[in-house]
Amino acid sequence: MRLRTALTGLVLLPVLFGCSVNPVTGANEFTFVSQAKEIEMGLTYYEPLQQVSGGLYTRDPALSDYVSDVIGKLAKVSDRPELPYQIVILDTSTVNAWALPGGKMAIHRGLLQELTSEAELAAVLGHEMVHAAARHSARQMERASLLMAGLTLADAALGDNKNRTLILAGASFGSYLLSLKYSRVDEKEADHYGMIYMERAGYDPQEAVTLQKTFVRLFEEEKPGVFEQMLASHPPSHDRVEANQALANTMQEGLYTGKDAFQKATEKLRTDIPSYKKLGIGFEALEKDELELARSQAEKVMTASPGLHQAHRLLGLVNFKEENYQEAIYQFTVAIRLHPEFYAPLYERGLAYEKSGQLVKAQKDYIASLELLDTEDAAAGLKRVNKLIRRAARKAKRMKAESEE
Repeated sequence: MRLRTALTGLVLLPVLFGCSVNPVTGANEFTFVSQAKEIEMGLTYYEPLQQVSGGLYTRDPALSDYVSDVIGKLAKVSDRPELPYQIVILDTSTVNAWALPGGKMAIHRGLLQELTSEAELAAVLGHEMVHAAARHSARQMERASLLMAGLTLADAALGDNKNRTLILAGASFGSYLLSLKYSRVDEKEADHYGMIYMERAGYDPQEAVTLQKTFVRLFEEEKPGVFEQMLASHPPSHDRVEANQALANTMQEGLYTGKDAFQKATEKLRTDIPSYKKLGIGFEALEKDELELARSQAEKVMTASPGLHQAHRLLGLVNFKEENYQEAIYQFTVAIRLHPEFYAPLYERGLAYEKSGQLVKAQKDYIASLELLDTEDAAAGLKRVNKLIRRAARKAKRMKAESEE
């Protein structure tokens, strides 16, 4: 009886949907997320995702303006120009870009470093814009909601079944495979319509072919730790290269590539590439407790590229591991001054303050870190220092009372 009730609930779920026409593809589809809800979801997750992806790239504000200008050109010719499109550059070497429902997007510094023209940039951004405009991101969340509802119903149906945990785990894995299947369809649509947006905006669609070749090259080079995110959400393949080439052959030739403009806009970023590579080596060494190597990489970066907050953060972490807490605090403070809107060095300075007994300062840093990103580590740190501060206050009160007797 319990299983029958659960299955009936699953059958009735589509009734909650509305039918609409996809604004990009023209296909009829069921939806239960309105445009207002899409925008709300994007806003909800936008800043937290920026924080966990390295924070905003603030080294060159002019580059951020340049990327935003490209988004503006594409937005005007998109199928949903009314969406509040926004793009940020994230300060991470991983090669990736992503879009949230409602038009909130990001491109990683590591991907920008791999591009060679404004039209290639437009290919990336057009692709991500289609994910938002064609409701791919919203559909992923709709599917996730349905899968959660299904698992909840299955949970109720299975009750105390001794295989309940295994069955639910299998259902989750099957749902994951289903999501991957649909994401491949979404990727093909994003490639196709992204190139159409490029052509409408005056960019050479042939650069989208070049871009896919770059992705295949990066995949074949097997760069561990750098390309995994892009592989998961944007799997490259020779088939996609061929599909892009076939479409480009039917489109206008000789449109704008913007190679010189892109090289000029990314000059500062490309100048810093050797320093970012040293930082990568340094953070890897830190994970392996190779502290002298990590320290030397941080110091080299400080000389070659003054003002990179990651170098001071790395040196702060080295000193923290060496239990040199005052020097760690100093380096974290410099990192915070250079990039005050990034949660990580605030949390790490809070740890250093806590270790050195400066509990009130630790408390302030944990709170500031939590305001930027609600993490379990910072919450646990705040709980610890609050407990110690209360204990110290009780001890002080007791000592005062004893002295007055």
